[in-house]
Amino acid sequence: MVVLLTRSHGRVDRGGLVLGGFLLLCIVFVVFLPSIFEEMRRSGESPSRLGERRNGDGGSVADAMEKFNEMDAHFKEHFDRILFDLSSNRSSLDVLVLSFVHHEKKQKEIMLRHHITSRTETAKHHLFEKLTSNKTSSDRRLVHLLLKTLSSDRARDLEEFLIDFIDSPTSHSSADLEEKMEFYEEEVLKIRNLVAERTKEIDRLWSTQKKELTPGLTPKCQLDADNAGVLFGCYRDRFVRHRECDCEYTPERDQRLVLCVAVGCIAFGLALLQLSRRCDQGHRRGSKIPLVYPDFMLPKEGFGPKHLYHIPPSAIPILRPPPSIVVSSC
Repeated sequence: MVVLLTRSHGRVDRGGLVLGGFLLLCIVFVVFLPSIFEEMRRSGESPSRLGERRNGDGGSVADAMEKFNEMDAHFKEHFDRILFDLSSNRSSLDVLVLSFVHHEKKQKEIMLRHHITSRTETAKHHLFEKLTSNKTSSDRRLVHLLLKTLSSDRARDLEEFLIDFIDSPTSHSSADLEEKMEFYEEEVLKIRNLVAERTKEIDRLWSTQKKELTPGLTPKCQLDADNAGVLFGCYRDRFVRHRECDCEYTPERDQRLVLCVAVGCIAFGLALLQLSRRCDQGHRRGSKIPLVYPDFMLPKEGFGPKHLYHIPPSAIPILRPPPSIVVSSC
């Protein structure tokens, strides 16, 4: 631009050329400066950090997996709301299917963005890599991540089973449901054997995840989230027979009730025994036998000031304080 202006006056101004070149360099510098600084910052990062940044959107694979699990938890609540409307004849199976398909499509798009083919296998790979590298500082997070991923996959299989079961109730049985659930129990058993020092923590978290992410259950039936027979019966009652699920009357729960009653009776009996012993000790401290002195005996009833005149002097020691006189109330 400066060159054209100078040429329009019929001469070439060297000062204009210098100014134009300087402006051009400033523009290039401003445009490419952020990229230069970003490249310099990346060159100073550790290889592990660079590996995390290569997994899309500037986040690690573990962060992406946690995001997937959160999405599954929210969708499970949405799925249950549609199931409730379906059991009340306020919705249809098509709405449930469309919602499930949309959720699956959204998850697959995010997985492709992060180059993840299988969520469970990816979580397993990261856990095995961490354990074999003797870096146990963050294995707890990976164990929790793997368990939550397994519970999300389990919830997805149960949601798919529910859709097929509602569509064709006679084509499925409790054995089909038990087979699906048994697969995940075996996977959790492998994790327990791999990380033996976290057995109790794994069992507690897995039990909690099953209660929270088992679809189609009312809150009072969540204790039976790992019982395929009870779960299948609840699904049949709610979505085929359209009646209230009677999972609260299971034999397992009756056994727990009997055990609680027995423990309560034993505790109540021990409390009564302890109270009886304390009463006996209190009666022993307050003697029911009247005081007996060598020369006289205080009567149990009708004792008054006039009886003090009948106490012989030999009954009262001189060199020590008089004894405490306890009159029985019997």
